[in-house]
Amino acid sequence: MGVFLSGQLFLRSNVVLFIDSTAILKASMNASLFARDDSWPYQSALVAGYNVMNAGVAGGGAVDGQAPMFVTSLDGPTDQFKFFQYHSQEAGDFRLRLVDFKSSQNVIVQT
Repeated sequence: MGVFLSGQLFLRSNVVLFIDSTAILKASMNASLFARDDSWPYQSALVAGYNVMNAGVAGGGAVDGQAPMFVTSLDGPTDQFKFFQYHSQEAGDFRLRLVDFKSSQNVIVQT
C-alpha cells in the first residue's frame, strides 16, 4: 500500500512486477533516472523489458506517469496539448512510456 516514486525498472526473464491494488508506481520527474534507446519511438519507459521471456506487470495497482506535470498549455488552433519533455545533458529531450517490452515473448500486462 502506498505511492512509490521510481526511475526506470528493467525486468528480466521470468520476472513479473506485482503492483498491489492499493499501490501506485509513479514515474520520477528526474530524467537522469531513465536510460534512452534511440531505436524506440519514445526512447524510454518506466518499466521496460528487452529480449525477455515470461515477464510482465500485474497486480491491479496503478502505473502513473504524472501526465498533468507535463502538460504546459493548449494550442488553440489545433486544440492539442503541448507537452514538456524530459531533458538530460547526455540524452537530450525525450518522452516516457509507462510499460514497454521490445523483442520479448510471453509478456503479460494485467491491471
